[in-house]
Amino acid sequence: MIIILTVSFLAYKHWLSVPTPNTIIKPCGESPEEARAAGCTFDIMMDSWLSEKCYDEPLSREFRQLKEWPFYTDNHGIKRLNYEELSTSVQAHTTLEYHYFHCLFAVHKLHRAIAHGRYIEEDVAKLGHTSHCAGYLERTILRLNRSEEYELDHIGTKLNIAYPTCIDARSMLL
Repeated sequence: MIIILTVSFLAYKHWLSVPTPNTIIKPCGESPEEARAAGCTFDIMMDSWLSEKCYDEPLSREFRQLKEWPFYTDNHGIKRLNYEELSTSVQAHTTLEYHYFHCLFAVHKLHRAIAHGRYIEEDVAKLGHTSHCAGYLERTILRLNRSEEYELDHIGTKLNIAYPTCIDARSMLL
């Protein structure tokens, strides 16, 4: 019985990892140079290089217009990065406020992609990202309910600049 369950699990895991025809694996390469050469855009909202198919320009513009989001080379906020420097970084740090808004906009982006038949970053489409964001917001609400000090400008979020795979959001409904 254990062997059957193990084989079934491994087969299912393999099936999940096989790209569908609606998957564009790493369309922006794995470096800023490759991303630019592929015509990709650095999206501050998603801290990722995105192909035209995955980039939601109106939503990203709305995110950028909220404020001048701060990014730093470390979690102490000593050296600030401009957006161009951020786009060529491997890693950066930012505020809790950025993280909250990233989560809110990522959920919005996911639903827009499904509703309009667009592509979206594979990681954003996964339940794990939505669960992470929901948990993050829940913990904050609980802290605020306990009247704990919680400063939105605290530099408490580490970003890893990504070059994600794009998937057709409609394929999630199958």
